[in-house]
Amino acid sequence: MLNETMDYTKPGNILADSAGRAFGGISSKFQSFKSIDYSIFTRLFDTCIVPIMDYASGVWGFKDYPHANAIQHRIIRSFLGLHRFAPSLAVNGDMGWLPAVVRRRIEMVRLWCRLVRMNEDRITKRIFLYDLDLCRMGVKNWCHELKHIFTITDQMHLFNTVTAHFSLPHVLEMTKERLMNEYKMKWQNDLVRFPKLRTYKQLKSDYGTEAFVRKMLTSSERSFLSQTRCGILPIRIETGRYTSPKTPEHERICPVCDSEEVENEIHFVTKCELYTSLRNTLYTKACEYVAEFNNLSNEDKFVLLMTHEKILKDCAKFIHNAYRIRTNQLFVSVN
Repeated sequence: MLNETMDYTKPGNILADSAGRAFGGISSKFQSFKSIDYSIFTRLFDTCIVPIMDYASGVWGFKDYPHANAIQHRIIRSFLGLHRFAPSLAVNGDMGWLPAVVRRRIEMVRLWCRLVRMNEDRITKRIFLYDLDLCRMGVKNWCHELKHIFTITDQMHLFNTVTAHFSLPHVLEMTKERLMNEYKMKWQNDLVRFPKLRTYKQLKSDYGTEAFVRKMLTSSERSFLSQTRCGILPIRIETGRYTSPKTPEHERICPVCDSEEVENEIHFVTKCELYTSLRNTLYTKACEYVAEFNNLSNEDKFVLLMTHEKILKDCAKFIHNAYRIRTNQLFVSVN
């Protein structure tokens, strides 16, 4: 399980694979459902998958394990109805789950607190104190990794004093809050540098569970809404990236209307003439909640339709039905 450098990558990957198989067994049970609620799905993940994926992570959880991240990413994609090339920044940002690396580091702090409170005559405590002494002499060991965590969470007093006088819930909550703040800042910086998420950046700027994820949508409605947000709905702006040679963005013209405009997400939802009848129904619904809706620009209408909690389900239905019309129209044109 370990090599001569005490590398935990292999056991971490084994646990991640086991968690993936466990999810496969669970997901097969609700494949016949039209949808599954976010809270139920999250509860299943937390109770059936995380204990396997993070088993004993208080010992080995100090580094990032790409394979474990990939398993969690796959599980989230299955809920959102996205393919494996969906950008992970958008997938994780919309779901808003704790990142795997944050979970594991919280478990490391939990184990530290347990060891600090352990009786001095326990052999485990003696090994812990020996490891701590080595750390203070400059050895990069388990306690060294805890020192790093305490530094970035502004809790170095716990490391310096090794005191048992603390509130465990408060320490864990503080650790979670500070680690998440650091992760969110990195997520926001990465988002700015990711050009493919052109649409997503108009809709979201903060890491956290989105309203459409919590809303009870059918699997297909959630999938089409997610694809549109992530910029991977197979319309010309996306499919033009995969032609040979690659079609320049300004030449990815809408194939189902005479506007001669680029078929991007805003055009698809707010402009394309093929879906005028469907769109009128959607706009009527939107006006019930936003009186000035018809006075907004197309860009602002798009953002509101994709983010307003009261309109999300109607917007998802529109995208689903409009894409079906588009597919039928293109099929008729080819034949």
